Amino acid sequence: TQIASGISGNDSILVFTTNDGYIFAVDLKGSLAWKTFFGKVISSPLVLENKIIVRRDDNNFAGMDIQEGSIDWTYQAPSSSLTINAHGKMIYADGVIYSGLPSAKLIALEAETGLLIWEANVSTPKGVSEIDRVSDITSQPIVDNSLIFTVSMNGDIACLDRKTSEILWSRPLSSFAGITDHLDEVLVIHKRDSIYSLDKLTGKSLWRNADLIGRSLTS
Repeated sequence: TQIASGISGNDSILVFTTNDGYIFAVDLKGSLAWKTFFGKVISSPLVLENKIIVRRDDNNFAGMDIQEGSIDWTYQAPSSSLTINAHGKMIYADGVIYSGLPSAKLIALEAETGLLIWEANVSTPKGVSEIDRVSDITSQPIVDNSLIFTVSMNGDIACLDRKTSEILWSRPLSSFAGITDHLDEVLVIHKRDSIYSLDKLTGKSLWRNADLIGRSLTS
Protein backbone atom coordinates (compact mmCIF):
# COMPACT_ATOMS: atom_id res chain seq x y z
CA THR A 1 0.00 0.00 0.00
CA GLN A 2 1.29 3.43 -0.95
CA ILE A 3 0.29 6.77 0.51
CA ALA A 4 -1.68 8.75 -2.08
CA SER A 5 -1.83 12.13 -0.32
CA GLY A 6 0.19 14.12 2.14
CA ILE A 7 -0.23 13.68 5.89
CA SER A 8 -2.66 15.97 7.71
CA GLY A 9 -3.35 16.16 11.41
CA ASN A 10 -3.78 18.01 14.67
CA ASP A 11 -2.37 17.61 18.19
CA SER A 12 -3.86 14.13 18.64
CA ILE A 13 -4.31 12.41 15.26
CA LEU A 14 -2.61 12.02 11.87
CA VAL A 15 -4.59 11.26 8.71
CA PHE A 16 -3.50 10.07 5.26
CA THR A 17 -5.00 8.26 2.27
CA THR A 18 -3.69 5.30 0.29
CA ASN A 19 -3.81 4.38 -3.37
CA ASP A 20 -6.24 1.51 -2.71
CA GLY A 21 -8.92 3.94 -1.52
CA TYR A 22 -8.56 3.82 2.27
CA ILE A 23 -8.32 6.68 4.74
CA PHE A 24 -6.11 5.92 7.75
CA ALA A 25 -6.05 7.71 11.10
CA VAL A 26 -3.23 7.01 13.56
CA ASP A 27 -2.45 8.50 16.95
CA LEU A 28 0.82 10.32 17.61
CA LYS A 29 2.46 7.04 18.69
CA GLY A 30 1.64 5.48 15.33
CA SER A 31 -1.13 3.17 16.54
CA LEU A 32 -4.08 2.74 14.19
CA ALA A 33 -7.18 4.59 15.38
CA TRP A 34 -9.37 3.60 12.41
CA LYS A 35 -9.42 3.13 8.66
CA THR A 36 -12.33 3.74 6.28
CA PHE A 37 -12.76 2.99 2.58
CA PHE A 38 -13.86 5.99 0.52
CA GLY A 39 -12.19 5.57 -2.87
CA LYS A 40 -9.23 7.29 -4.46
CA VAL A 41 -8.27 10.53 -2.72
CA ILE A 42 -5.27 12.39 -4.13
CA SER A 43 -5.54 15.67 -2.21
CA SER A 44 -4.64 15.97 1.47
CA PRO A 45 -7.53 15.58 3.96
CA LEU A 46 -8.58 18.61 5.96
CA VAL A 47 -8.49 17.93 9.71
CA LEU A 48 -10.85 20.06 11.80
CA GLU A 49 -11.71 19.96 15.50
CA ASN A 50 -14.28 17.14 15.29
CA LYS A 51 -14.33 16.26 11.59
CA ILE A 52 -12.09 15.21 8.75
CA ILE A 53 -12.98 16.50 5.29
CA VAL A 54 -11.86 14.47 2.27
CA ARG A 55 -12.29 14.97 -1.46
CA ARG A 56 -12.36 11.98 -3.79
CA ASP A 57 -10.88 12.23 -7.29
CA ASP A 58 -14.41 12.39 -8.78
CA ASN A 59 -15.06 15.53 -6.68
CA ASN A 60 -17.17 13.76 -4.08
CA PHE A 61 -16.61 15.46 -0.72
CA ALA A 62 -17.21 13.79 2.64
CA GLY A 63 -17.24 14.86 6.28
CA MET A 64 -16.04 12.09 8.61
CA ASP A 65 -16.20 11.74 12.38
CA ILE A 66 -12.67 12.30 13.65
CA GLN A 67 -12.98 9.69 16.44
CA GLU A 68 -14.56 6.78 14.55
CA GLY A 69 -14.04 7.46 10.84
CA SER A 70 -17.75 7.13 10.07
CA ILE A 71 -19.04 9.24 7.19
CA ASP A 72 -21.46 11.92 8.42
CA TRP A 73 -22.20 13.55 5.04
CA THR A 74 -21.22 13.54 1.39
CA TYR A 75 -21.56 16.12 -1.35
CA GLN A 76 -21.08 15.37 -5.06
CA ALA A 77 -19.63 18.45 -6.72
CA PRO A 78 -19.87 19.01 -10.49
CA SER A 79 -17.31 17.22 -12.62
CA SER A 80 -16.04 17.80 -16.13
CA SER A 81 -15.73 15.29 -18.97
CA LEU A 82 -12.11 16.37 -19.43
CA THR A 83 -9.97 17.36 -16.46
CA ILE A 84 -6.46 16.89 -15.11
CA ASN A 85 -5.27 14.62 -12.32
CA ALA A 86 -4.49 17.44 -9.87
CA HIS A 87 -6.69 18.89 -7.14
CA GLY A 88 -6.17 22.09 -5.23
CA LYS A 89 -6.11 21.97 -1.46
CA MET A 90 -9.29 22.76 0.44
CA ILE A 91 -9.30 25.62 2.92
CA TYR A 92 -11.44 26.08 6.04
CA ALA A 93 -12.59 29.36 7.57
CA ASP A 94 -15.45 30.25 9.94
CA GLY A 95 -17.29 26.94 9.61
CA VAL A 96 -17.03 26.84 5.81
CA ILE A 97 -14.94 24.74 3.42
CA TYR A 98 -13.83 26.33 0.16
CA SER A 99 -12.45 24.38 -2.79
CA GLY A 100 -11.72 24.91 -6.46
CA LEU A 101 -13.14 22.54 -9.07
CA PRO A 102 -12.81 21.75 -12.78
CA SER A 103 -14.23 24.29 -15.25
CA ALA A 104 -12.98 27.15 -13.05
CA LYS A 105 -15.66 26.71 -10.37
CA LEU A 106 -15.29 27.57 -6.70
CA ILE A 107 -17.63 26.15 -4.05
CA ALA A 108 -18.40 26.87 -0.41
CA LEU A 109 -19.69 24.01 1.78
CA GLU A 110 -20.94 24.10 5.36
CA ALA A 111 -18.39 22.00 7.24
CA GLU A 112 -20.83 20.53 9.77
CA THR A 113 -23.47 19.35 7.30
CA GLY A 114 -21.93 19.41 3.82
CA LEU A 115 -24.68 21.69 2.53
CA LEU A 116 -23.76 23.80 -0.49
CA ILE A 117 -23.69 27.49 0.44
CA TRP A 118 -22.75 28.75 -3.03
CA GLU A 119 -21.04 27.86 -6.29
CA ALA A 120 -19.29 30.48 -8.43
CA ASN A 121 -17.85 30.47 -11.94
CA VAL A 122 -14.48 32.17 -11.72
CA SER A 123 -13.85 32.34 -15.46
CA THR A 124 -15.31 31.22 -18.78
CA PRO A 125 -13.43 28.47 -20.66
CA LYS A 126 -11.60 29.81 -23.70
CA GLY A 127 -10.24 28.12 -26.83
CA VAL A 128 -11.46 26.00 -29.71
CA SER A 129 -10.51 22.46 -28.69
CA GLU A 130 -11.59 20.66 -25.54
CA ILE A 131 -7.99 20.58 -24.32
CA ASP A 132 -7.66 24.35 -24.81
CA ARG A 133 -10.82 24.84 -22.76
CA VAL A 134 -9.64 22.87 -19.71
CA SER A 135 -9.50 25.45 -16.93
CA ASP A 136 -9.38 23.66 -13.58
CA ILE A 137 -8.58 25.35 -10.29
CA THR A 138 -5.53 23.38 -9.13
CA SER A 139 -4.38 25.56 -6.22
CA GLN A 140 -5.65 26.44 -2.76
CA PRO A 141 -7.92 29.47 -2.41
CA ILE A 142 -6.72 32.28 -0.15
CA VAL A 143 -9.05 33.70 2.53
CA ASP A 144 -8.61 37.22 3.91
CA ASN A 145 -11.43 38.36 6.22
CA SER A 146 -14.50 38.84 3.97
CA LEU A 147 -12.60 38.10 0.74
CA ILE A 148 -11.52 34.93 -1.01
CA PHE A 149 -9.05 34.76 -3.89
CA THR A 150 -8.66 31.98 -6.43
CA VAL A 151 -7.08 31.39 -9.84
CA SER A 152 -7.67 28.90 -12.65
CA MET A 153 -4.91 27.17 -14.60
CA ASN A 154 -6.07 28.48 -17.97
CA GLY A 155 -8.31 31.46 -17.31
CA ASP A 156 -8.60 34.19 -14.70
CA ILE A 157 -7.69 35.21 -11.18
CA ALA A 158 -10.58 36.57 -9.15
CA CYS A 159 -11.51 38.09 -5.80
CA LEU A 160 -14.94 37.13 -4.42
CA ASP A 161 -17.10 38.12 -1.49
CA ARG A 162 -17.10 35.12 0.86
CA LYS A 163 -20.73 35.52 1.91
CA THR A 164 -22.40 36.26 -1.42
CA SER A 165 -19.92 34.75 -3.96
CA GLU A 166 -20.06 38.04 -5.86
CA ILE A 167 -16.97 38.55 -8.01
CA LEU A 168 -15.48 41.86 -6.86
CA TRP A 169 -12.76 41.86 -9.51
CA SER A 170 -11.16 39.47 -11.98
CA ARG A 171 -8.52 39.67 -14.66
CA PRO A 172 -6.99 37.31 -17.24
CA LEU A 173 -4.07 35.70 -15.41
CA SER A 174 -3.60 31.93 -15.35
CA SER A 175 -1.73 29.84 -12.80
CA PHE A 176 -1.22 26.14 -12.12
CA ALA A 177 1.03 26.67 -9.08
CA GLY A 178 -1.33 29.09 -7.38
CA ILE A 179 -1.38 32.18 -5.22
CA THR A 180 -0.41 33.41 -1.79
CA ASP A 181 -0.95 36.68 0.03
CA HIS A 182 1.12 39.18 1.96
CA LEU A 183 -0.40 42.21 3.67
CA ASP A 184 -2.24 44.15 0.92
CA GLU A 185 -0.99 42.13 -2.05
CA VAL A 186 -1.73 38.81 -3.73
CA LEU A 187 1.27 37.04 -5.25
CA VAL A 188 0.64 34.90 -8.33
CA ILE A 189 2.91 32.48 -10.20
CA HIS A 190 1.81 32.86 -13.82
CA LYS A 191 1.68 29.69 -15.92
CA ARG A 192 4.78 30.93 -17.79
CA ASP A 193 6.61 31.53 -14.48
CA SER A 194 6.42 35.29 -14.21
CA ILE A 195 5.64 36.46 -10.68
CA TYR A 196 2.91 39.07 -10.27
CA SER A 197 2.00 41.19 -7.29
CA LEU A 198 -1.62 42.39 -7.38
CA ASP A 199 -3.46 44.84 -5.16
CA LYS A 200 -6.02 42.90 -3.10
CA LEU A 201 -8.81 45.44 -3.43
CA THR A 202 -8.47 46.28 -7.14
CA GLY A 203 -6.53 43.47 -8.82
CA LYS A 204 -4.18 45.99 -10.43
CA SER A 205 -0.55 45.01 -10.89
CA LEU A 206 1.88 46.40 -8.34
CA TRP A 207 4.90 44.75 -9.96
CA ARG A 208 5.99 41.85 -12.18
CA ASN A 209 9.19 39.81 -12.14
CA ALA A 210 10.04 37.87 -15.32
CA ASP A 211 13.59 36.84 -14.36
CA LEU A 212 12.61 33.23 -13.60
CA ILE A 213 10.61 32.37 -16.73
CA GLY A 214 10.88 28.67 -17.60
CA ARG A 215 12.05 27.61 -14.13
CA SER A 216 8.89 25.64 -13.21
CA LEU A 217 8.13 27.76 -10.14
CA THR A 218 5.94 26.49 -7.33
CA SER A 219 3.60 28.45 -5.08
